[in-house]
Amino acid sequence: MILTLPAIRAQFFASTSLLRFQWNTSQTGLHGFRKGMESVAQVIEQNGVRQTLVDMNGLPSLSLDDQFWVASTWLPRVAKGAVQRVALVLPTRNMYNQLVVEGLVRTGRHFMSYDIQFFSSTHEAADWLIGDHPPVLAALLSEWPYAQDSAVSTTR
Repeated sequence: MILTLPAIRAQFFASTSLLRFQWNTSQTGLHGFRKGMESVAQVIEQNGVRQTLVDMNGLPSLSLDDQFWVASTWLPRVAKGAVQRVALVLPTRNMYNQLVVEGLVRTGRHFMSYDIQFFSSTHEAADWLIGDHPPVLAALLSEWPYAQDSAVSTTR
């Protein structure tokens, strides 16, 4: 199911307890970033999300204030939930955010008990999370209406 969240594009698959989200690329700047991420945290908490696919492509460069907020407020909040695995699709065109994400993961490692893997494409990330369920993987990829403006292809 496609979810409507502030500044975030999201998809939730209840059968695999998977949440997929990315920055809404029609947004300019980081207006709504924290509100959107708060909404993502609520979805994770309310639905017992166990698997998360985070596509960082299209996210504008995070300010130091936003990095601090993610590290001190958002990550500890979602780390308390049922999340077991996180697939991070790192930005191919934004080395700054790639370094930011890697730094946030290192910083938050002491309270994150889930497995985190880095990927260069959404398809690889989805395959790692639910590749053992080909029909679910196909449904996940086909339902996503934003493939045309994604930085990566979702086909094999």
